[in-house]
Amino acid sequence: MRRAVLAGVGAAVGLAVAACGPPAPPPVVIGPPPAPPAAVQARWSMNETTGRVMKDAVKPPHDGTVGPAVAMGGGAYDFPGWSGVVDGNGNFTGAPIAAADSVVSVADTGHQLEPLNAAFSVDGTIRARLAATGALPNAAQGTGYNVVQKARASNLGGFWKVEIRGFGNGLGHLLCTLGDGRNVVTAESATRVDDGNWHSFACRLNGNVWSAVVDGTGANVDATILGSVTPVERFSTAVTIGKKPGSTDPSDSFSGWLDELNISAG
Repeated sequence: MRRAVLAGVGAAVGLAVAACGPPAPPPVVIGPPPAPPAAVQARWSMNETTGRVMKDAVKPPHDGTVGPAVAMGGGAYDFPGWSGVVDGNGNFTGAPIAAADSVVSVADTGHQLEPLNAAFSVDGTIRARLAATGALPNAAQGTGYNVVQKARASNLGGFWKVEIRGFGNGLGHLLCTLGDGRNVVTAESATRVDDGNWHSFACRLNGNVWSAVVDGTGANVDATILGSVTPVERFSTAVTIGKKPGSTDPSDSFSGWLDELNISAG
């Protein structure tokens, strides 16, 4: 698998290619992101107060099943994620979390909630929960708190995901990752979202431009390396909100609030 890691301001920028020397990475352009595609496939306001169904305003709807640990009400969903397995010093206790309790699962057997014609956007409003230390938990290299995802990186047809970086110089930045089953591109936002405040966010593809957007500012990168993103196999027929699909690892799990989420495709 060929992987391009394309970071925003304040983080490392590089390109790692198996079995050959790394070429110069494409430049990161900070500024207005590409426009979202016009075709909105799903729009979830997350304002339900009863029941366990997340209603989609787009018809025919992609309604979601809300896990029993996700708190509803107040115009937002509260995802517990890692919050129950971190001590007062921000260290993970080693306890696993349930694979399905703190997630919302949205069936997508028709594969509408993924890139079509090189046009795709997932956007919403987010507030990250902080540990008692006032920061994200102390995490290992490679940790990413998964906010919303379709399929997994090992999927032969590709995948996409939105997460918050949990380590390194880009701690707390939004990571937008897109893969076609062979090549993977990640865009990292220019600013952090782990300050306890609400932020708008988007991961957006338009042609060959892939962007991580926070509060309207995009970190735009070249996605020419990618082919068609068409997930197949396990986890390919549902969008998972709140954590990595099927994972019991708390460092794969988002803790915080979402008060809207939209997916558009070409």
